[in-house]
Amino acid sequence: MKTCKSCGEEIIDSVFDAGKQPISSRYLKSHDEKEDLYNLELGQCLSCGLVQLIDPVPIEELQPIYKWITYNEPEGHLDDLVSQLSLLEGINRKSSILGISYKEDSTLARFASLGFANVERLPMPKKILEDFETVGVETVQNYISSETFNYPPENDPYDVILIRHILEHAYSPGSFLKSLKKLAHNNSYYIFEVPDCSLLFSSCDYTAIWEDHILYFTPSTFKAFLKKAGFSVLKYHLYPYPYENCLIIIARIDDAPRLNSDNSQNIETSRKLMINYGKNFLKNKDATREKLQQIKANFGDIAVFGAGHLSTMYLNVMNISDLISFVVDDDENKSGLFIPGCRLPIYNSKDLLEKKIKFCLTSLSPESEKKVIAANQEFLSRGGVFASIFPSSPNSFINST
Repeated sequence: MKTCKSCGEEIIDSVFDAGKQPISSRYLKSHDEKEDLYNLELGQCLSCGLVQLIDPVPIEELQPIYKWITYNEPEGHLDDLVSQLSLLEGINRKSSILGISYKEDSTLARFASLGFANVERLPMPKKILEDFETVGVETVQNYISSETFNYPPENDPYDVILIRHILEHAYSPGSFLKSLKKLAHNNSYYIFEVPDCSLLFSSCDYTAIWEDHILYFTPSTFKAFLKKAGFSVLKYHLYPYPYENCLIIIARIDDAPRLNSDNSQNIETSRKLMINYGKNFLKNKDATREKLQQIKANFGDIAVFGAGHLSTMYLNVMNISDLISFVVDDDENKSGLFIPGCRLPIYNSKDLLEKKIKFCLTSLSPESEKKVIAANQEFLSRGGVFASIFPSSPNSFINST
């Protein structure tokens, strides 16, 4: 029996089994290249409601094999966030600001532009820098969670500690948070930011599951998780985005014993949400295939724009590669490679015209989708159509006529 990564209870219930899946960042160099597959299954703790991977992929398998692999997080809210953080009680231009990984770099730059001189990213040990060509969040969280992590005693504790989009990657979140407490003093502020999975689950979006994400938060489970880990929630804010909101909690260490609060209503609501998510998969999978068959009959060959982990999961979990001709991505590093799992080739956007594609699915953020549409006006002028794979998008292909 698996143990919950938040409350420690051994009552994890399976809610969605995606079957055996590839590592989405391991693009294939040839169509017949051998690859390993891993079980990918979402479970939910019946005690605290937290959704989590039941049996995560071995962490060493997540180390990117390509140095050019990067992941971008939403940043439209950061100006407002940094402005609010700069006004926190006790914070001034001399305050020390620490970012945990490269995902805080743009936030640290915003602090610096406001006159904060004492900003830095957590340094990695020399051995890690020597052993790994790239240091992603999977490596950072593993280092922080390790027993060898030791806050350098010659350094003063930090006043503000930024933890953006890394908590959901933590294999041992209890150890991860325990180590972070070594970086602080009693009045330090922790700024936690995680993606909100509520809309993904409620809209039955099956790109939500990803081997890199161990934990899947909603507003209620995010708050409960941090309280359980010994933090007091000072402020909570939700920044809305079209597909996946950003959840922010400003917290302080509070290891005082506390009574368990009655969270049964939130847990029951979350439970119903996840039961619905799992129950509707086969229906949505069948509807997806039926719709794409109709589109293929009307438009001919279909392509997918965006060769990231979202399209990889979508193509594989929906088992629709037989209905797709190729995947498009203008990242030159990906050109000529093949999508893990389904092994579809990756081409340049020019191939939409050269191969006379009339219907192209997109697996992009709204901002990126707008840029792609603007850059491919000739495709549109020739009668081409872009439509999103995301069910919550106004431009979702599943709702097209």
